[in-house]
Amino acid sequence: MPKVAQSFSGKLRSWIALYNIKEELFTTNGKVQELEKTNHTTVARFINDNLKQLFGEYHFEDKLLLMTSDAVPYMAKVFKSLEIFYSNIIYVTGIVHGLNRIAEKVRELCLAVNILINNRKKMFLKASTRVDVYRSITNARLLPNPVATKWGTWLQAAIFYSDNFVKFKVVMQNLEEDAASVTKVKALLSETAIVKELALIKSYIKLFPDVMEALETRGMTLKDQLEKLSFVEEKLKIIPRKEEKVLQQKFENISRDYLICCDMGVNLSRPGTGRKRYTTESDDRFIVSKSLRNRRLIAVQVQRKLREVRGVNISQWKVKRRLQESNLTPKDTATGPKLTPVHRQTRLSFARDHLNLTLEQWGNALFSDETRICLYGSVHA
Repeated sequence: MPKVAQSFSGKLRSWIALYNIKEELFTTNGKVQELEKTNHTTVARFINDNLKQLFGEYHFEDKLLLMTSDAVPYMAKVFKSLEIFYSNIIYVTGIVHGLNRIAEKVRELCLAVNILINNRKKMFLKASTRVDVYRSITNARLLPNPVATKWGTWLQAAIFYSDNFVKFKVVMQNLEEDAASVTKVKALLSETAIVKELALIKSYIKLFPDVMEALETRGMTLKDQLEKLSFVEEKLKIIPRKEEKVLQQKFENISRDYLICCDMGVNLSRPGTGRKRYTTESDDRFIVSKSLRNRRLIAVQVQRKLREVRGVNISQWKVKRRLQESNLTPKDTATGPKLTPVHRQTRLSFARDHLNLTLEQWGNALFSDETRICLYGSVHA
């Protein structure tokens, strides 16, 4: 094996070693498996063999429900090969990839903005005088430089130009140099095409970087993801210019995965699939109103009133949950420390020793917790 392949294999083993302490994950015999060729046949065989080894004799074929991967063509062929053995499996590609393809299409449509962004590096690289002029006028951070391998950075740069277009135009007017990049950008800023393109990006595409970043975040619920995607769909539907209808067609290409996720979300949140709710909306309003009228009522007392007035018998824990659903804090009975037999014996001996004390003797007593005790009248007098 070549030296480069060996070093990569060792690096890969070091990455996996953190999760492969018992040599049971990712591998067959504690070693990293290397595929000689990466195509749909070898990948499908690799997945099928390792799933069988992972589950052993357990019949898991009907339990495998979801497969997700990048939107590369050979992975779609892998799914078709595995679909023969796993009948319930659903294939979903990364929806963020689809949004990134829409962003790339925006880059193709907005040629003037793309030229402006590409000339940014030529204008300000190793040009401290231009940087000083820019900062003195805009009082803002330096123009963003998009990264080719990072999603959304080109859009972020375009959005920055749309938000600071007037200031940037003033900066270019104050640059009296004859450099090719400066002359090209000045001529570009005088055209109406760049204004229209920046307005398009700011009005309809500005949300894309935030949505893509949110969809990459771990722990985000399916409901929140679908809401963000539906917001993107609504924005693309109202684009006025006919040539930008291409963006809607791009979104329709990823709509299959989007509709699958929507269908999954509907099934997950479908009403009537869980345990029947014991209280009606009227019962819930009764619980909340009783608690608001007397904030000293504990859950047991509210439970008792609900049973007496409305004939509904539920546990105190359900009462607490209904109050929490209305952003109210359920009250609990004030309880002191639990008395042990030693505590009881100590208190009894104290009472016997002080049973026959006179009023004068009690008047000289000082309690360590500064409790005020009145033998006659009220404590609050």
